[in-house]
Amino acid sequence: MPVIYKRKFQVPGDTIKNCWNFRKKCDRKYGYVPNKKPCMVEQPPPRRTYLPRMRREESRCPFPINQPSKYIVSEMDDGTWRCSCPVWKFRRQQCHHIGKAQRNPEEYEIAKEHTQRTTETLRKIFEGA
Repeated sequence: MPVIYKRKFQVPGDTIKNCWNFRKKCDRKYGYVPNKKPCMVEQPPPRRTYLPRMRREESRCPFPINQPSKYIVSEMDDGTWRCSCPVWKFRRQQCHHIGKAQRNPEEYEIAKEHTQRTTETLRKIFEGA
């Protein structure tokens, strides 16, 4: 039985990864050297210390900064809500994406024609028509 929904929404996630999230990639590419990464810059040492302190400079990060993920939120015919984010998929808890779609539906709603075309295309692929 196909799942029937009333409306679909495309809601952006809130997280944008910064350069520090790529430290494992950085270690693989440049080798692990403490405080010596391409995105680290030296800042003046505080008084009474002789070791330079390092800080991250996002503009010097060699890896592209990720854009936030976009999640699909669906309002079902029976009044329940679903989301494509990991919180809802694995825990079945209401996530903040569902809350965003409920508070401001006109901003995130996807046109019905667009979702209907996608559904028909997927049906053709899986049914072999």
